[in-house]
Amino acid sequence: MITIRKINDRVFAGIVAGVGANLLKTAIEHAAYKKGYTNQTGLQKAGGFFMSARHVNTPLGKLNGWIADNSVAAILGICKSYLFSLSGRDYPIVKGVALGDMSWAFAYGVLAKMGASSLQEEDPKTAFTVMISHMVFGAASAIILRSVANPNLFPRK
Repeated sequence: MITIRKINDRVFAGIVAGVGANLLKTAIEHAAYKKGYTNQTGLQKAGGFFMSARHVNTPLGKLNGWIADNSVAAILGICKSYLFSLSGRDYPIVKGVALGDMSWAFAYGVLAKMGASSLQEEDPKTAFTVMISHMVFGAASAIILRSVANPNLFPRK
């Protein structure tokens, strides 16, 4: 029988959960973009925080967007880990979806509208798809976090 050791560090467990869940978020956004349903992805938007819109789709621009998006995912995973430490690990999907939605509202509603990203225009389908992908990210990161982290890190409240 194979046993997997649980992660005993809140920060590392959060990073694993955030980056792992970001794979699913990115897949949803990429599929919608490839099907022509949306006009941009989270990776493109993340790249737009650091460069002009004309550079976002270059190879280096895509790499920059990927690194930026995964860095934010890791930070959100760490935040979720500490949220679980403060509030307990019960209701992980509710807490995950809430944090995912808050991150979407802040990044795409507040920061982007303040001009932080060079990619400004979003149609309703893109906005809706990205909101859904962030909710899925939140739920998935919560599930991954509960799966990989030592339960003693998150006391029952």
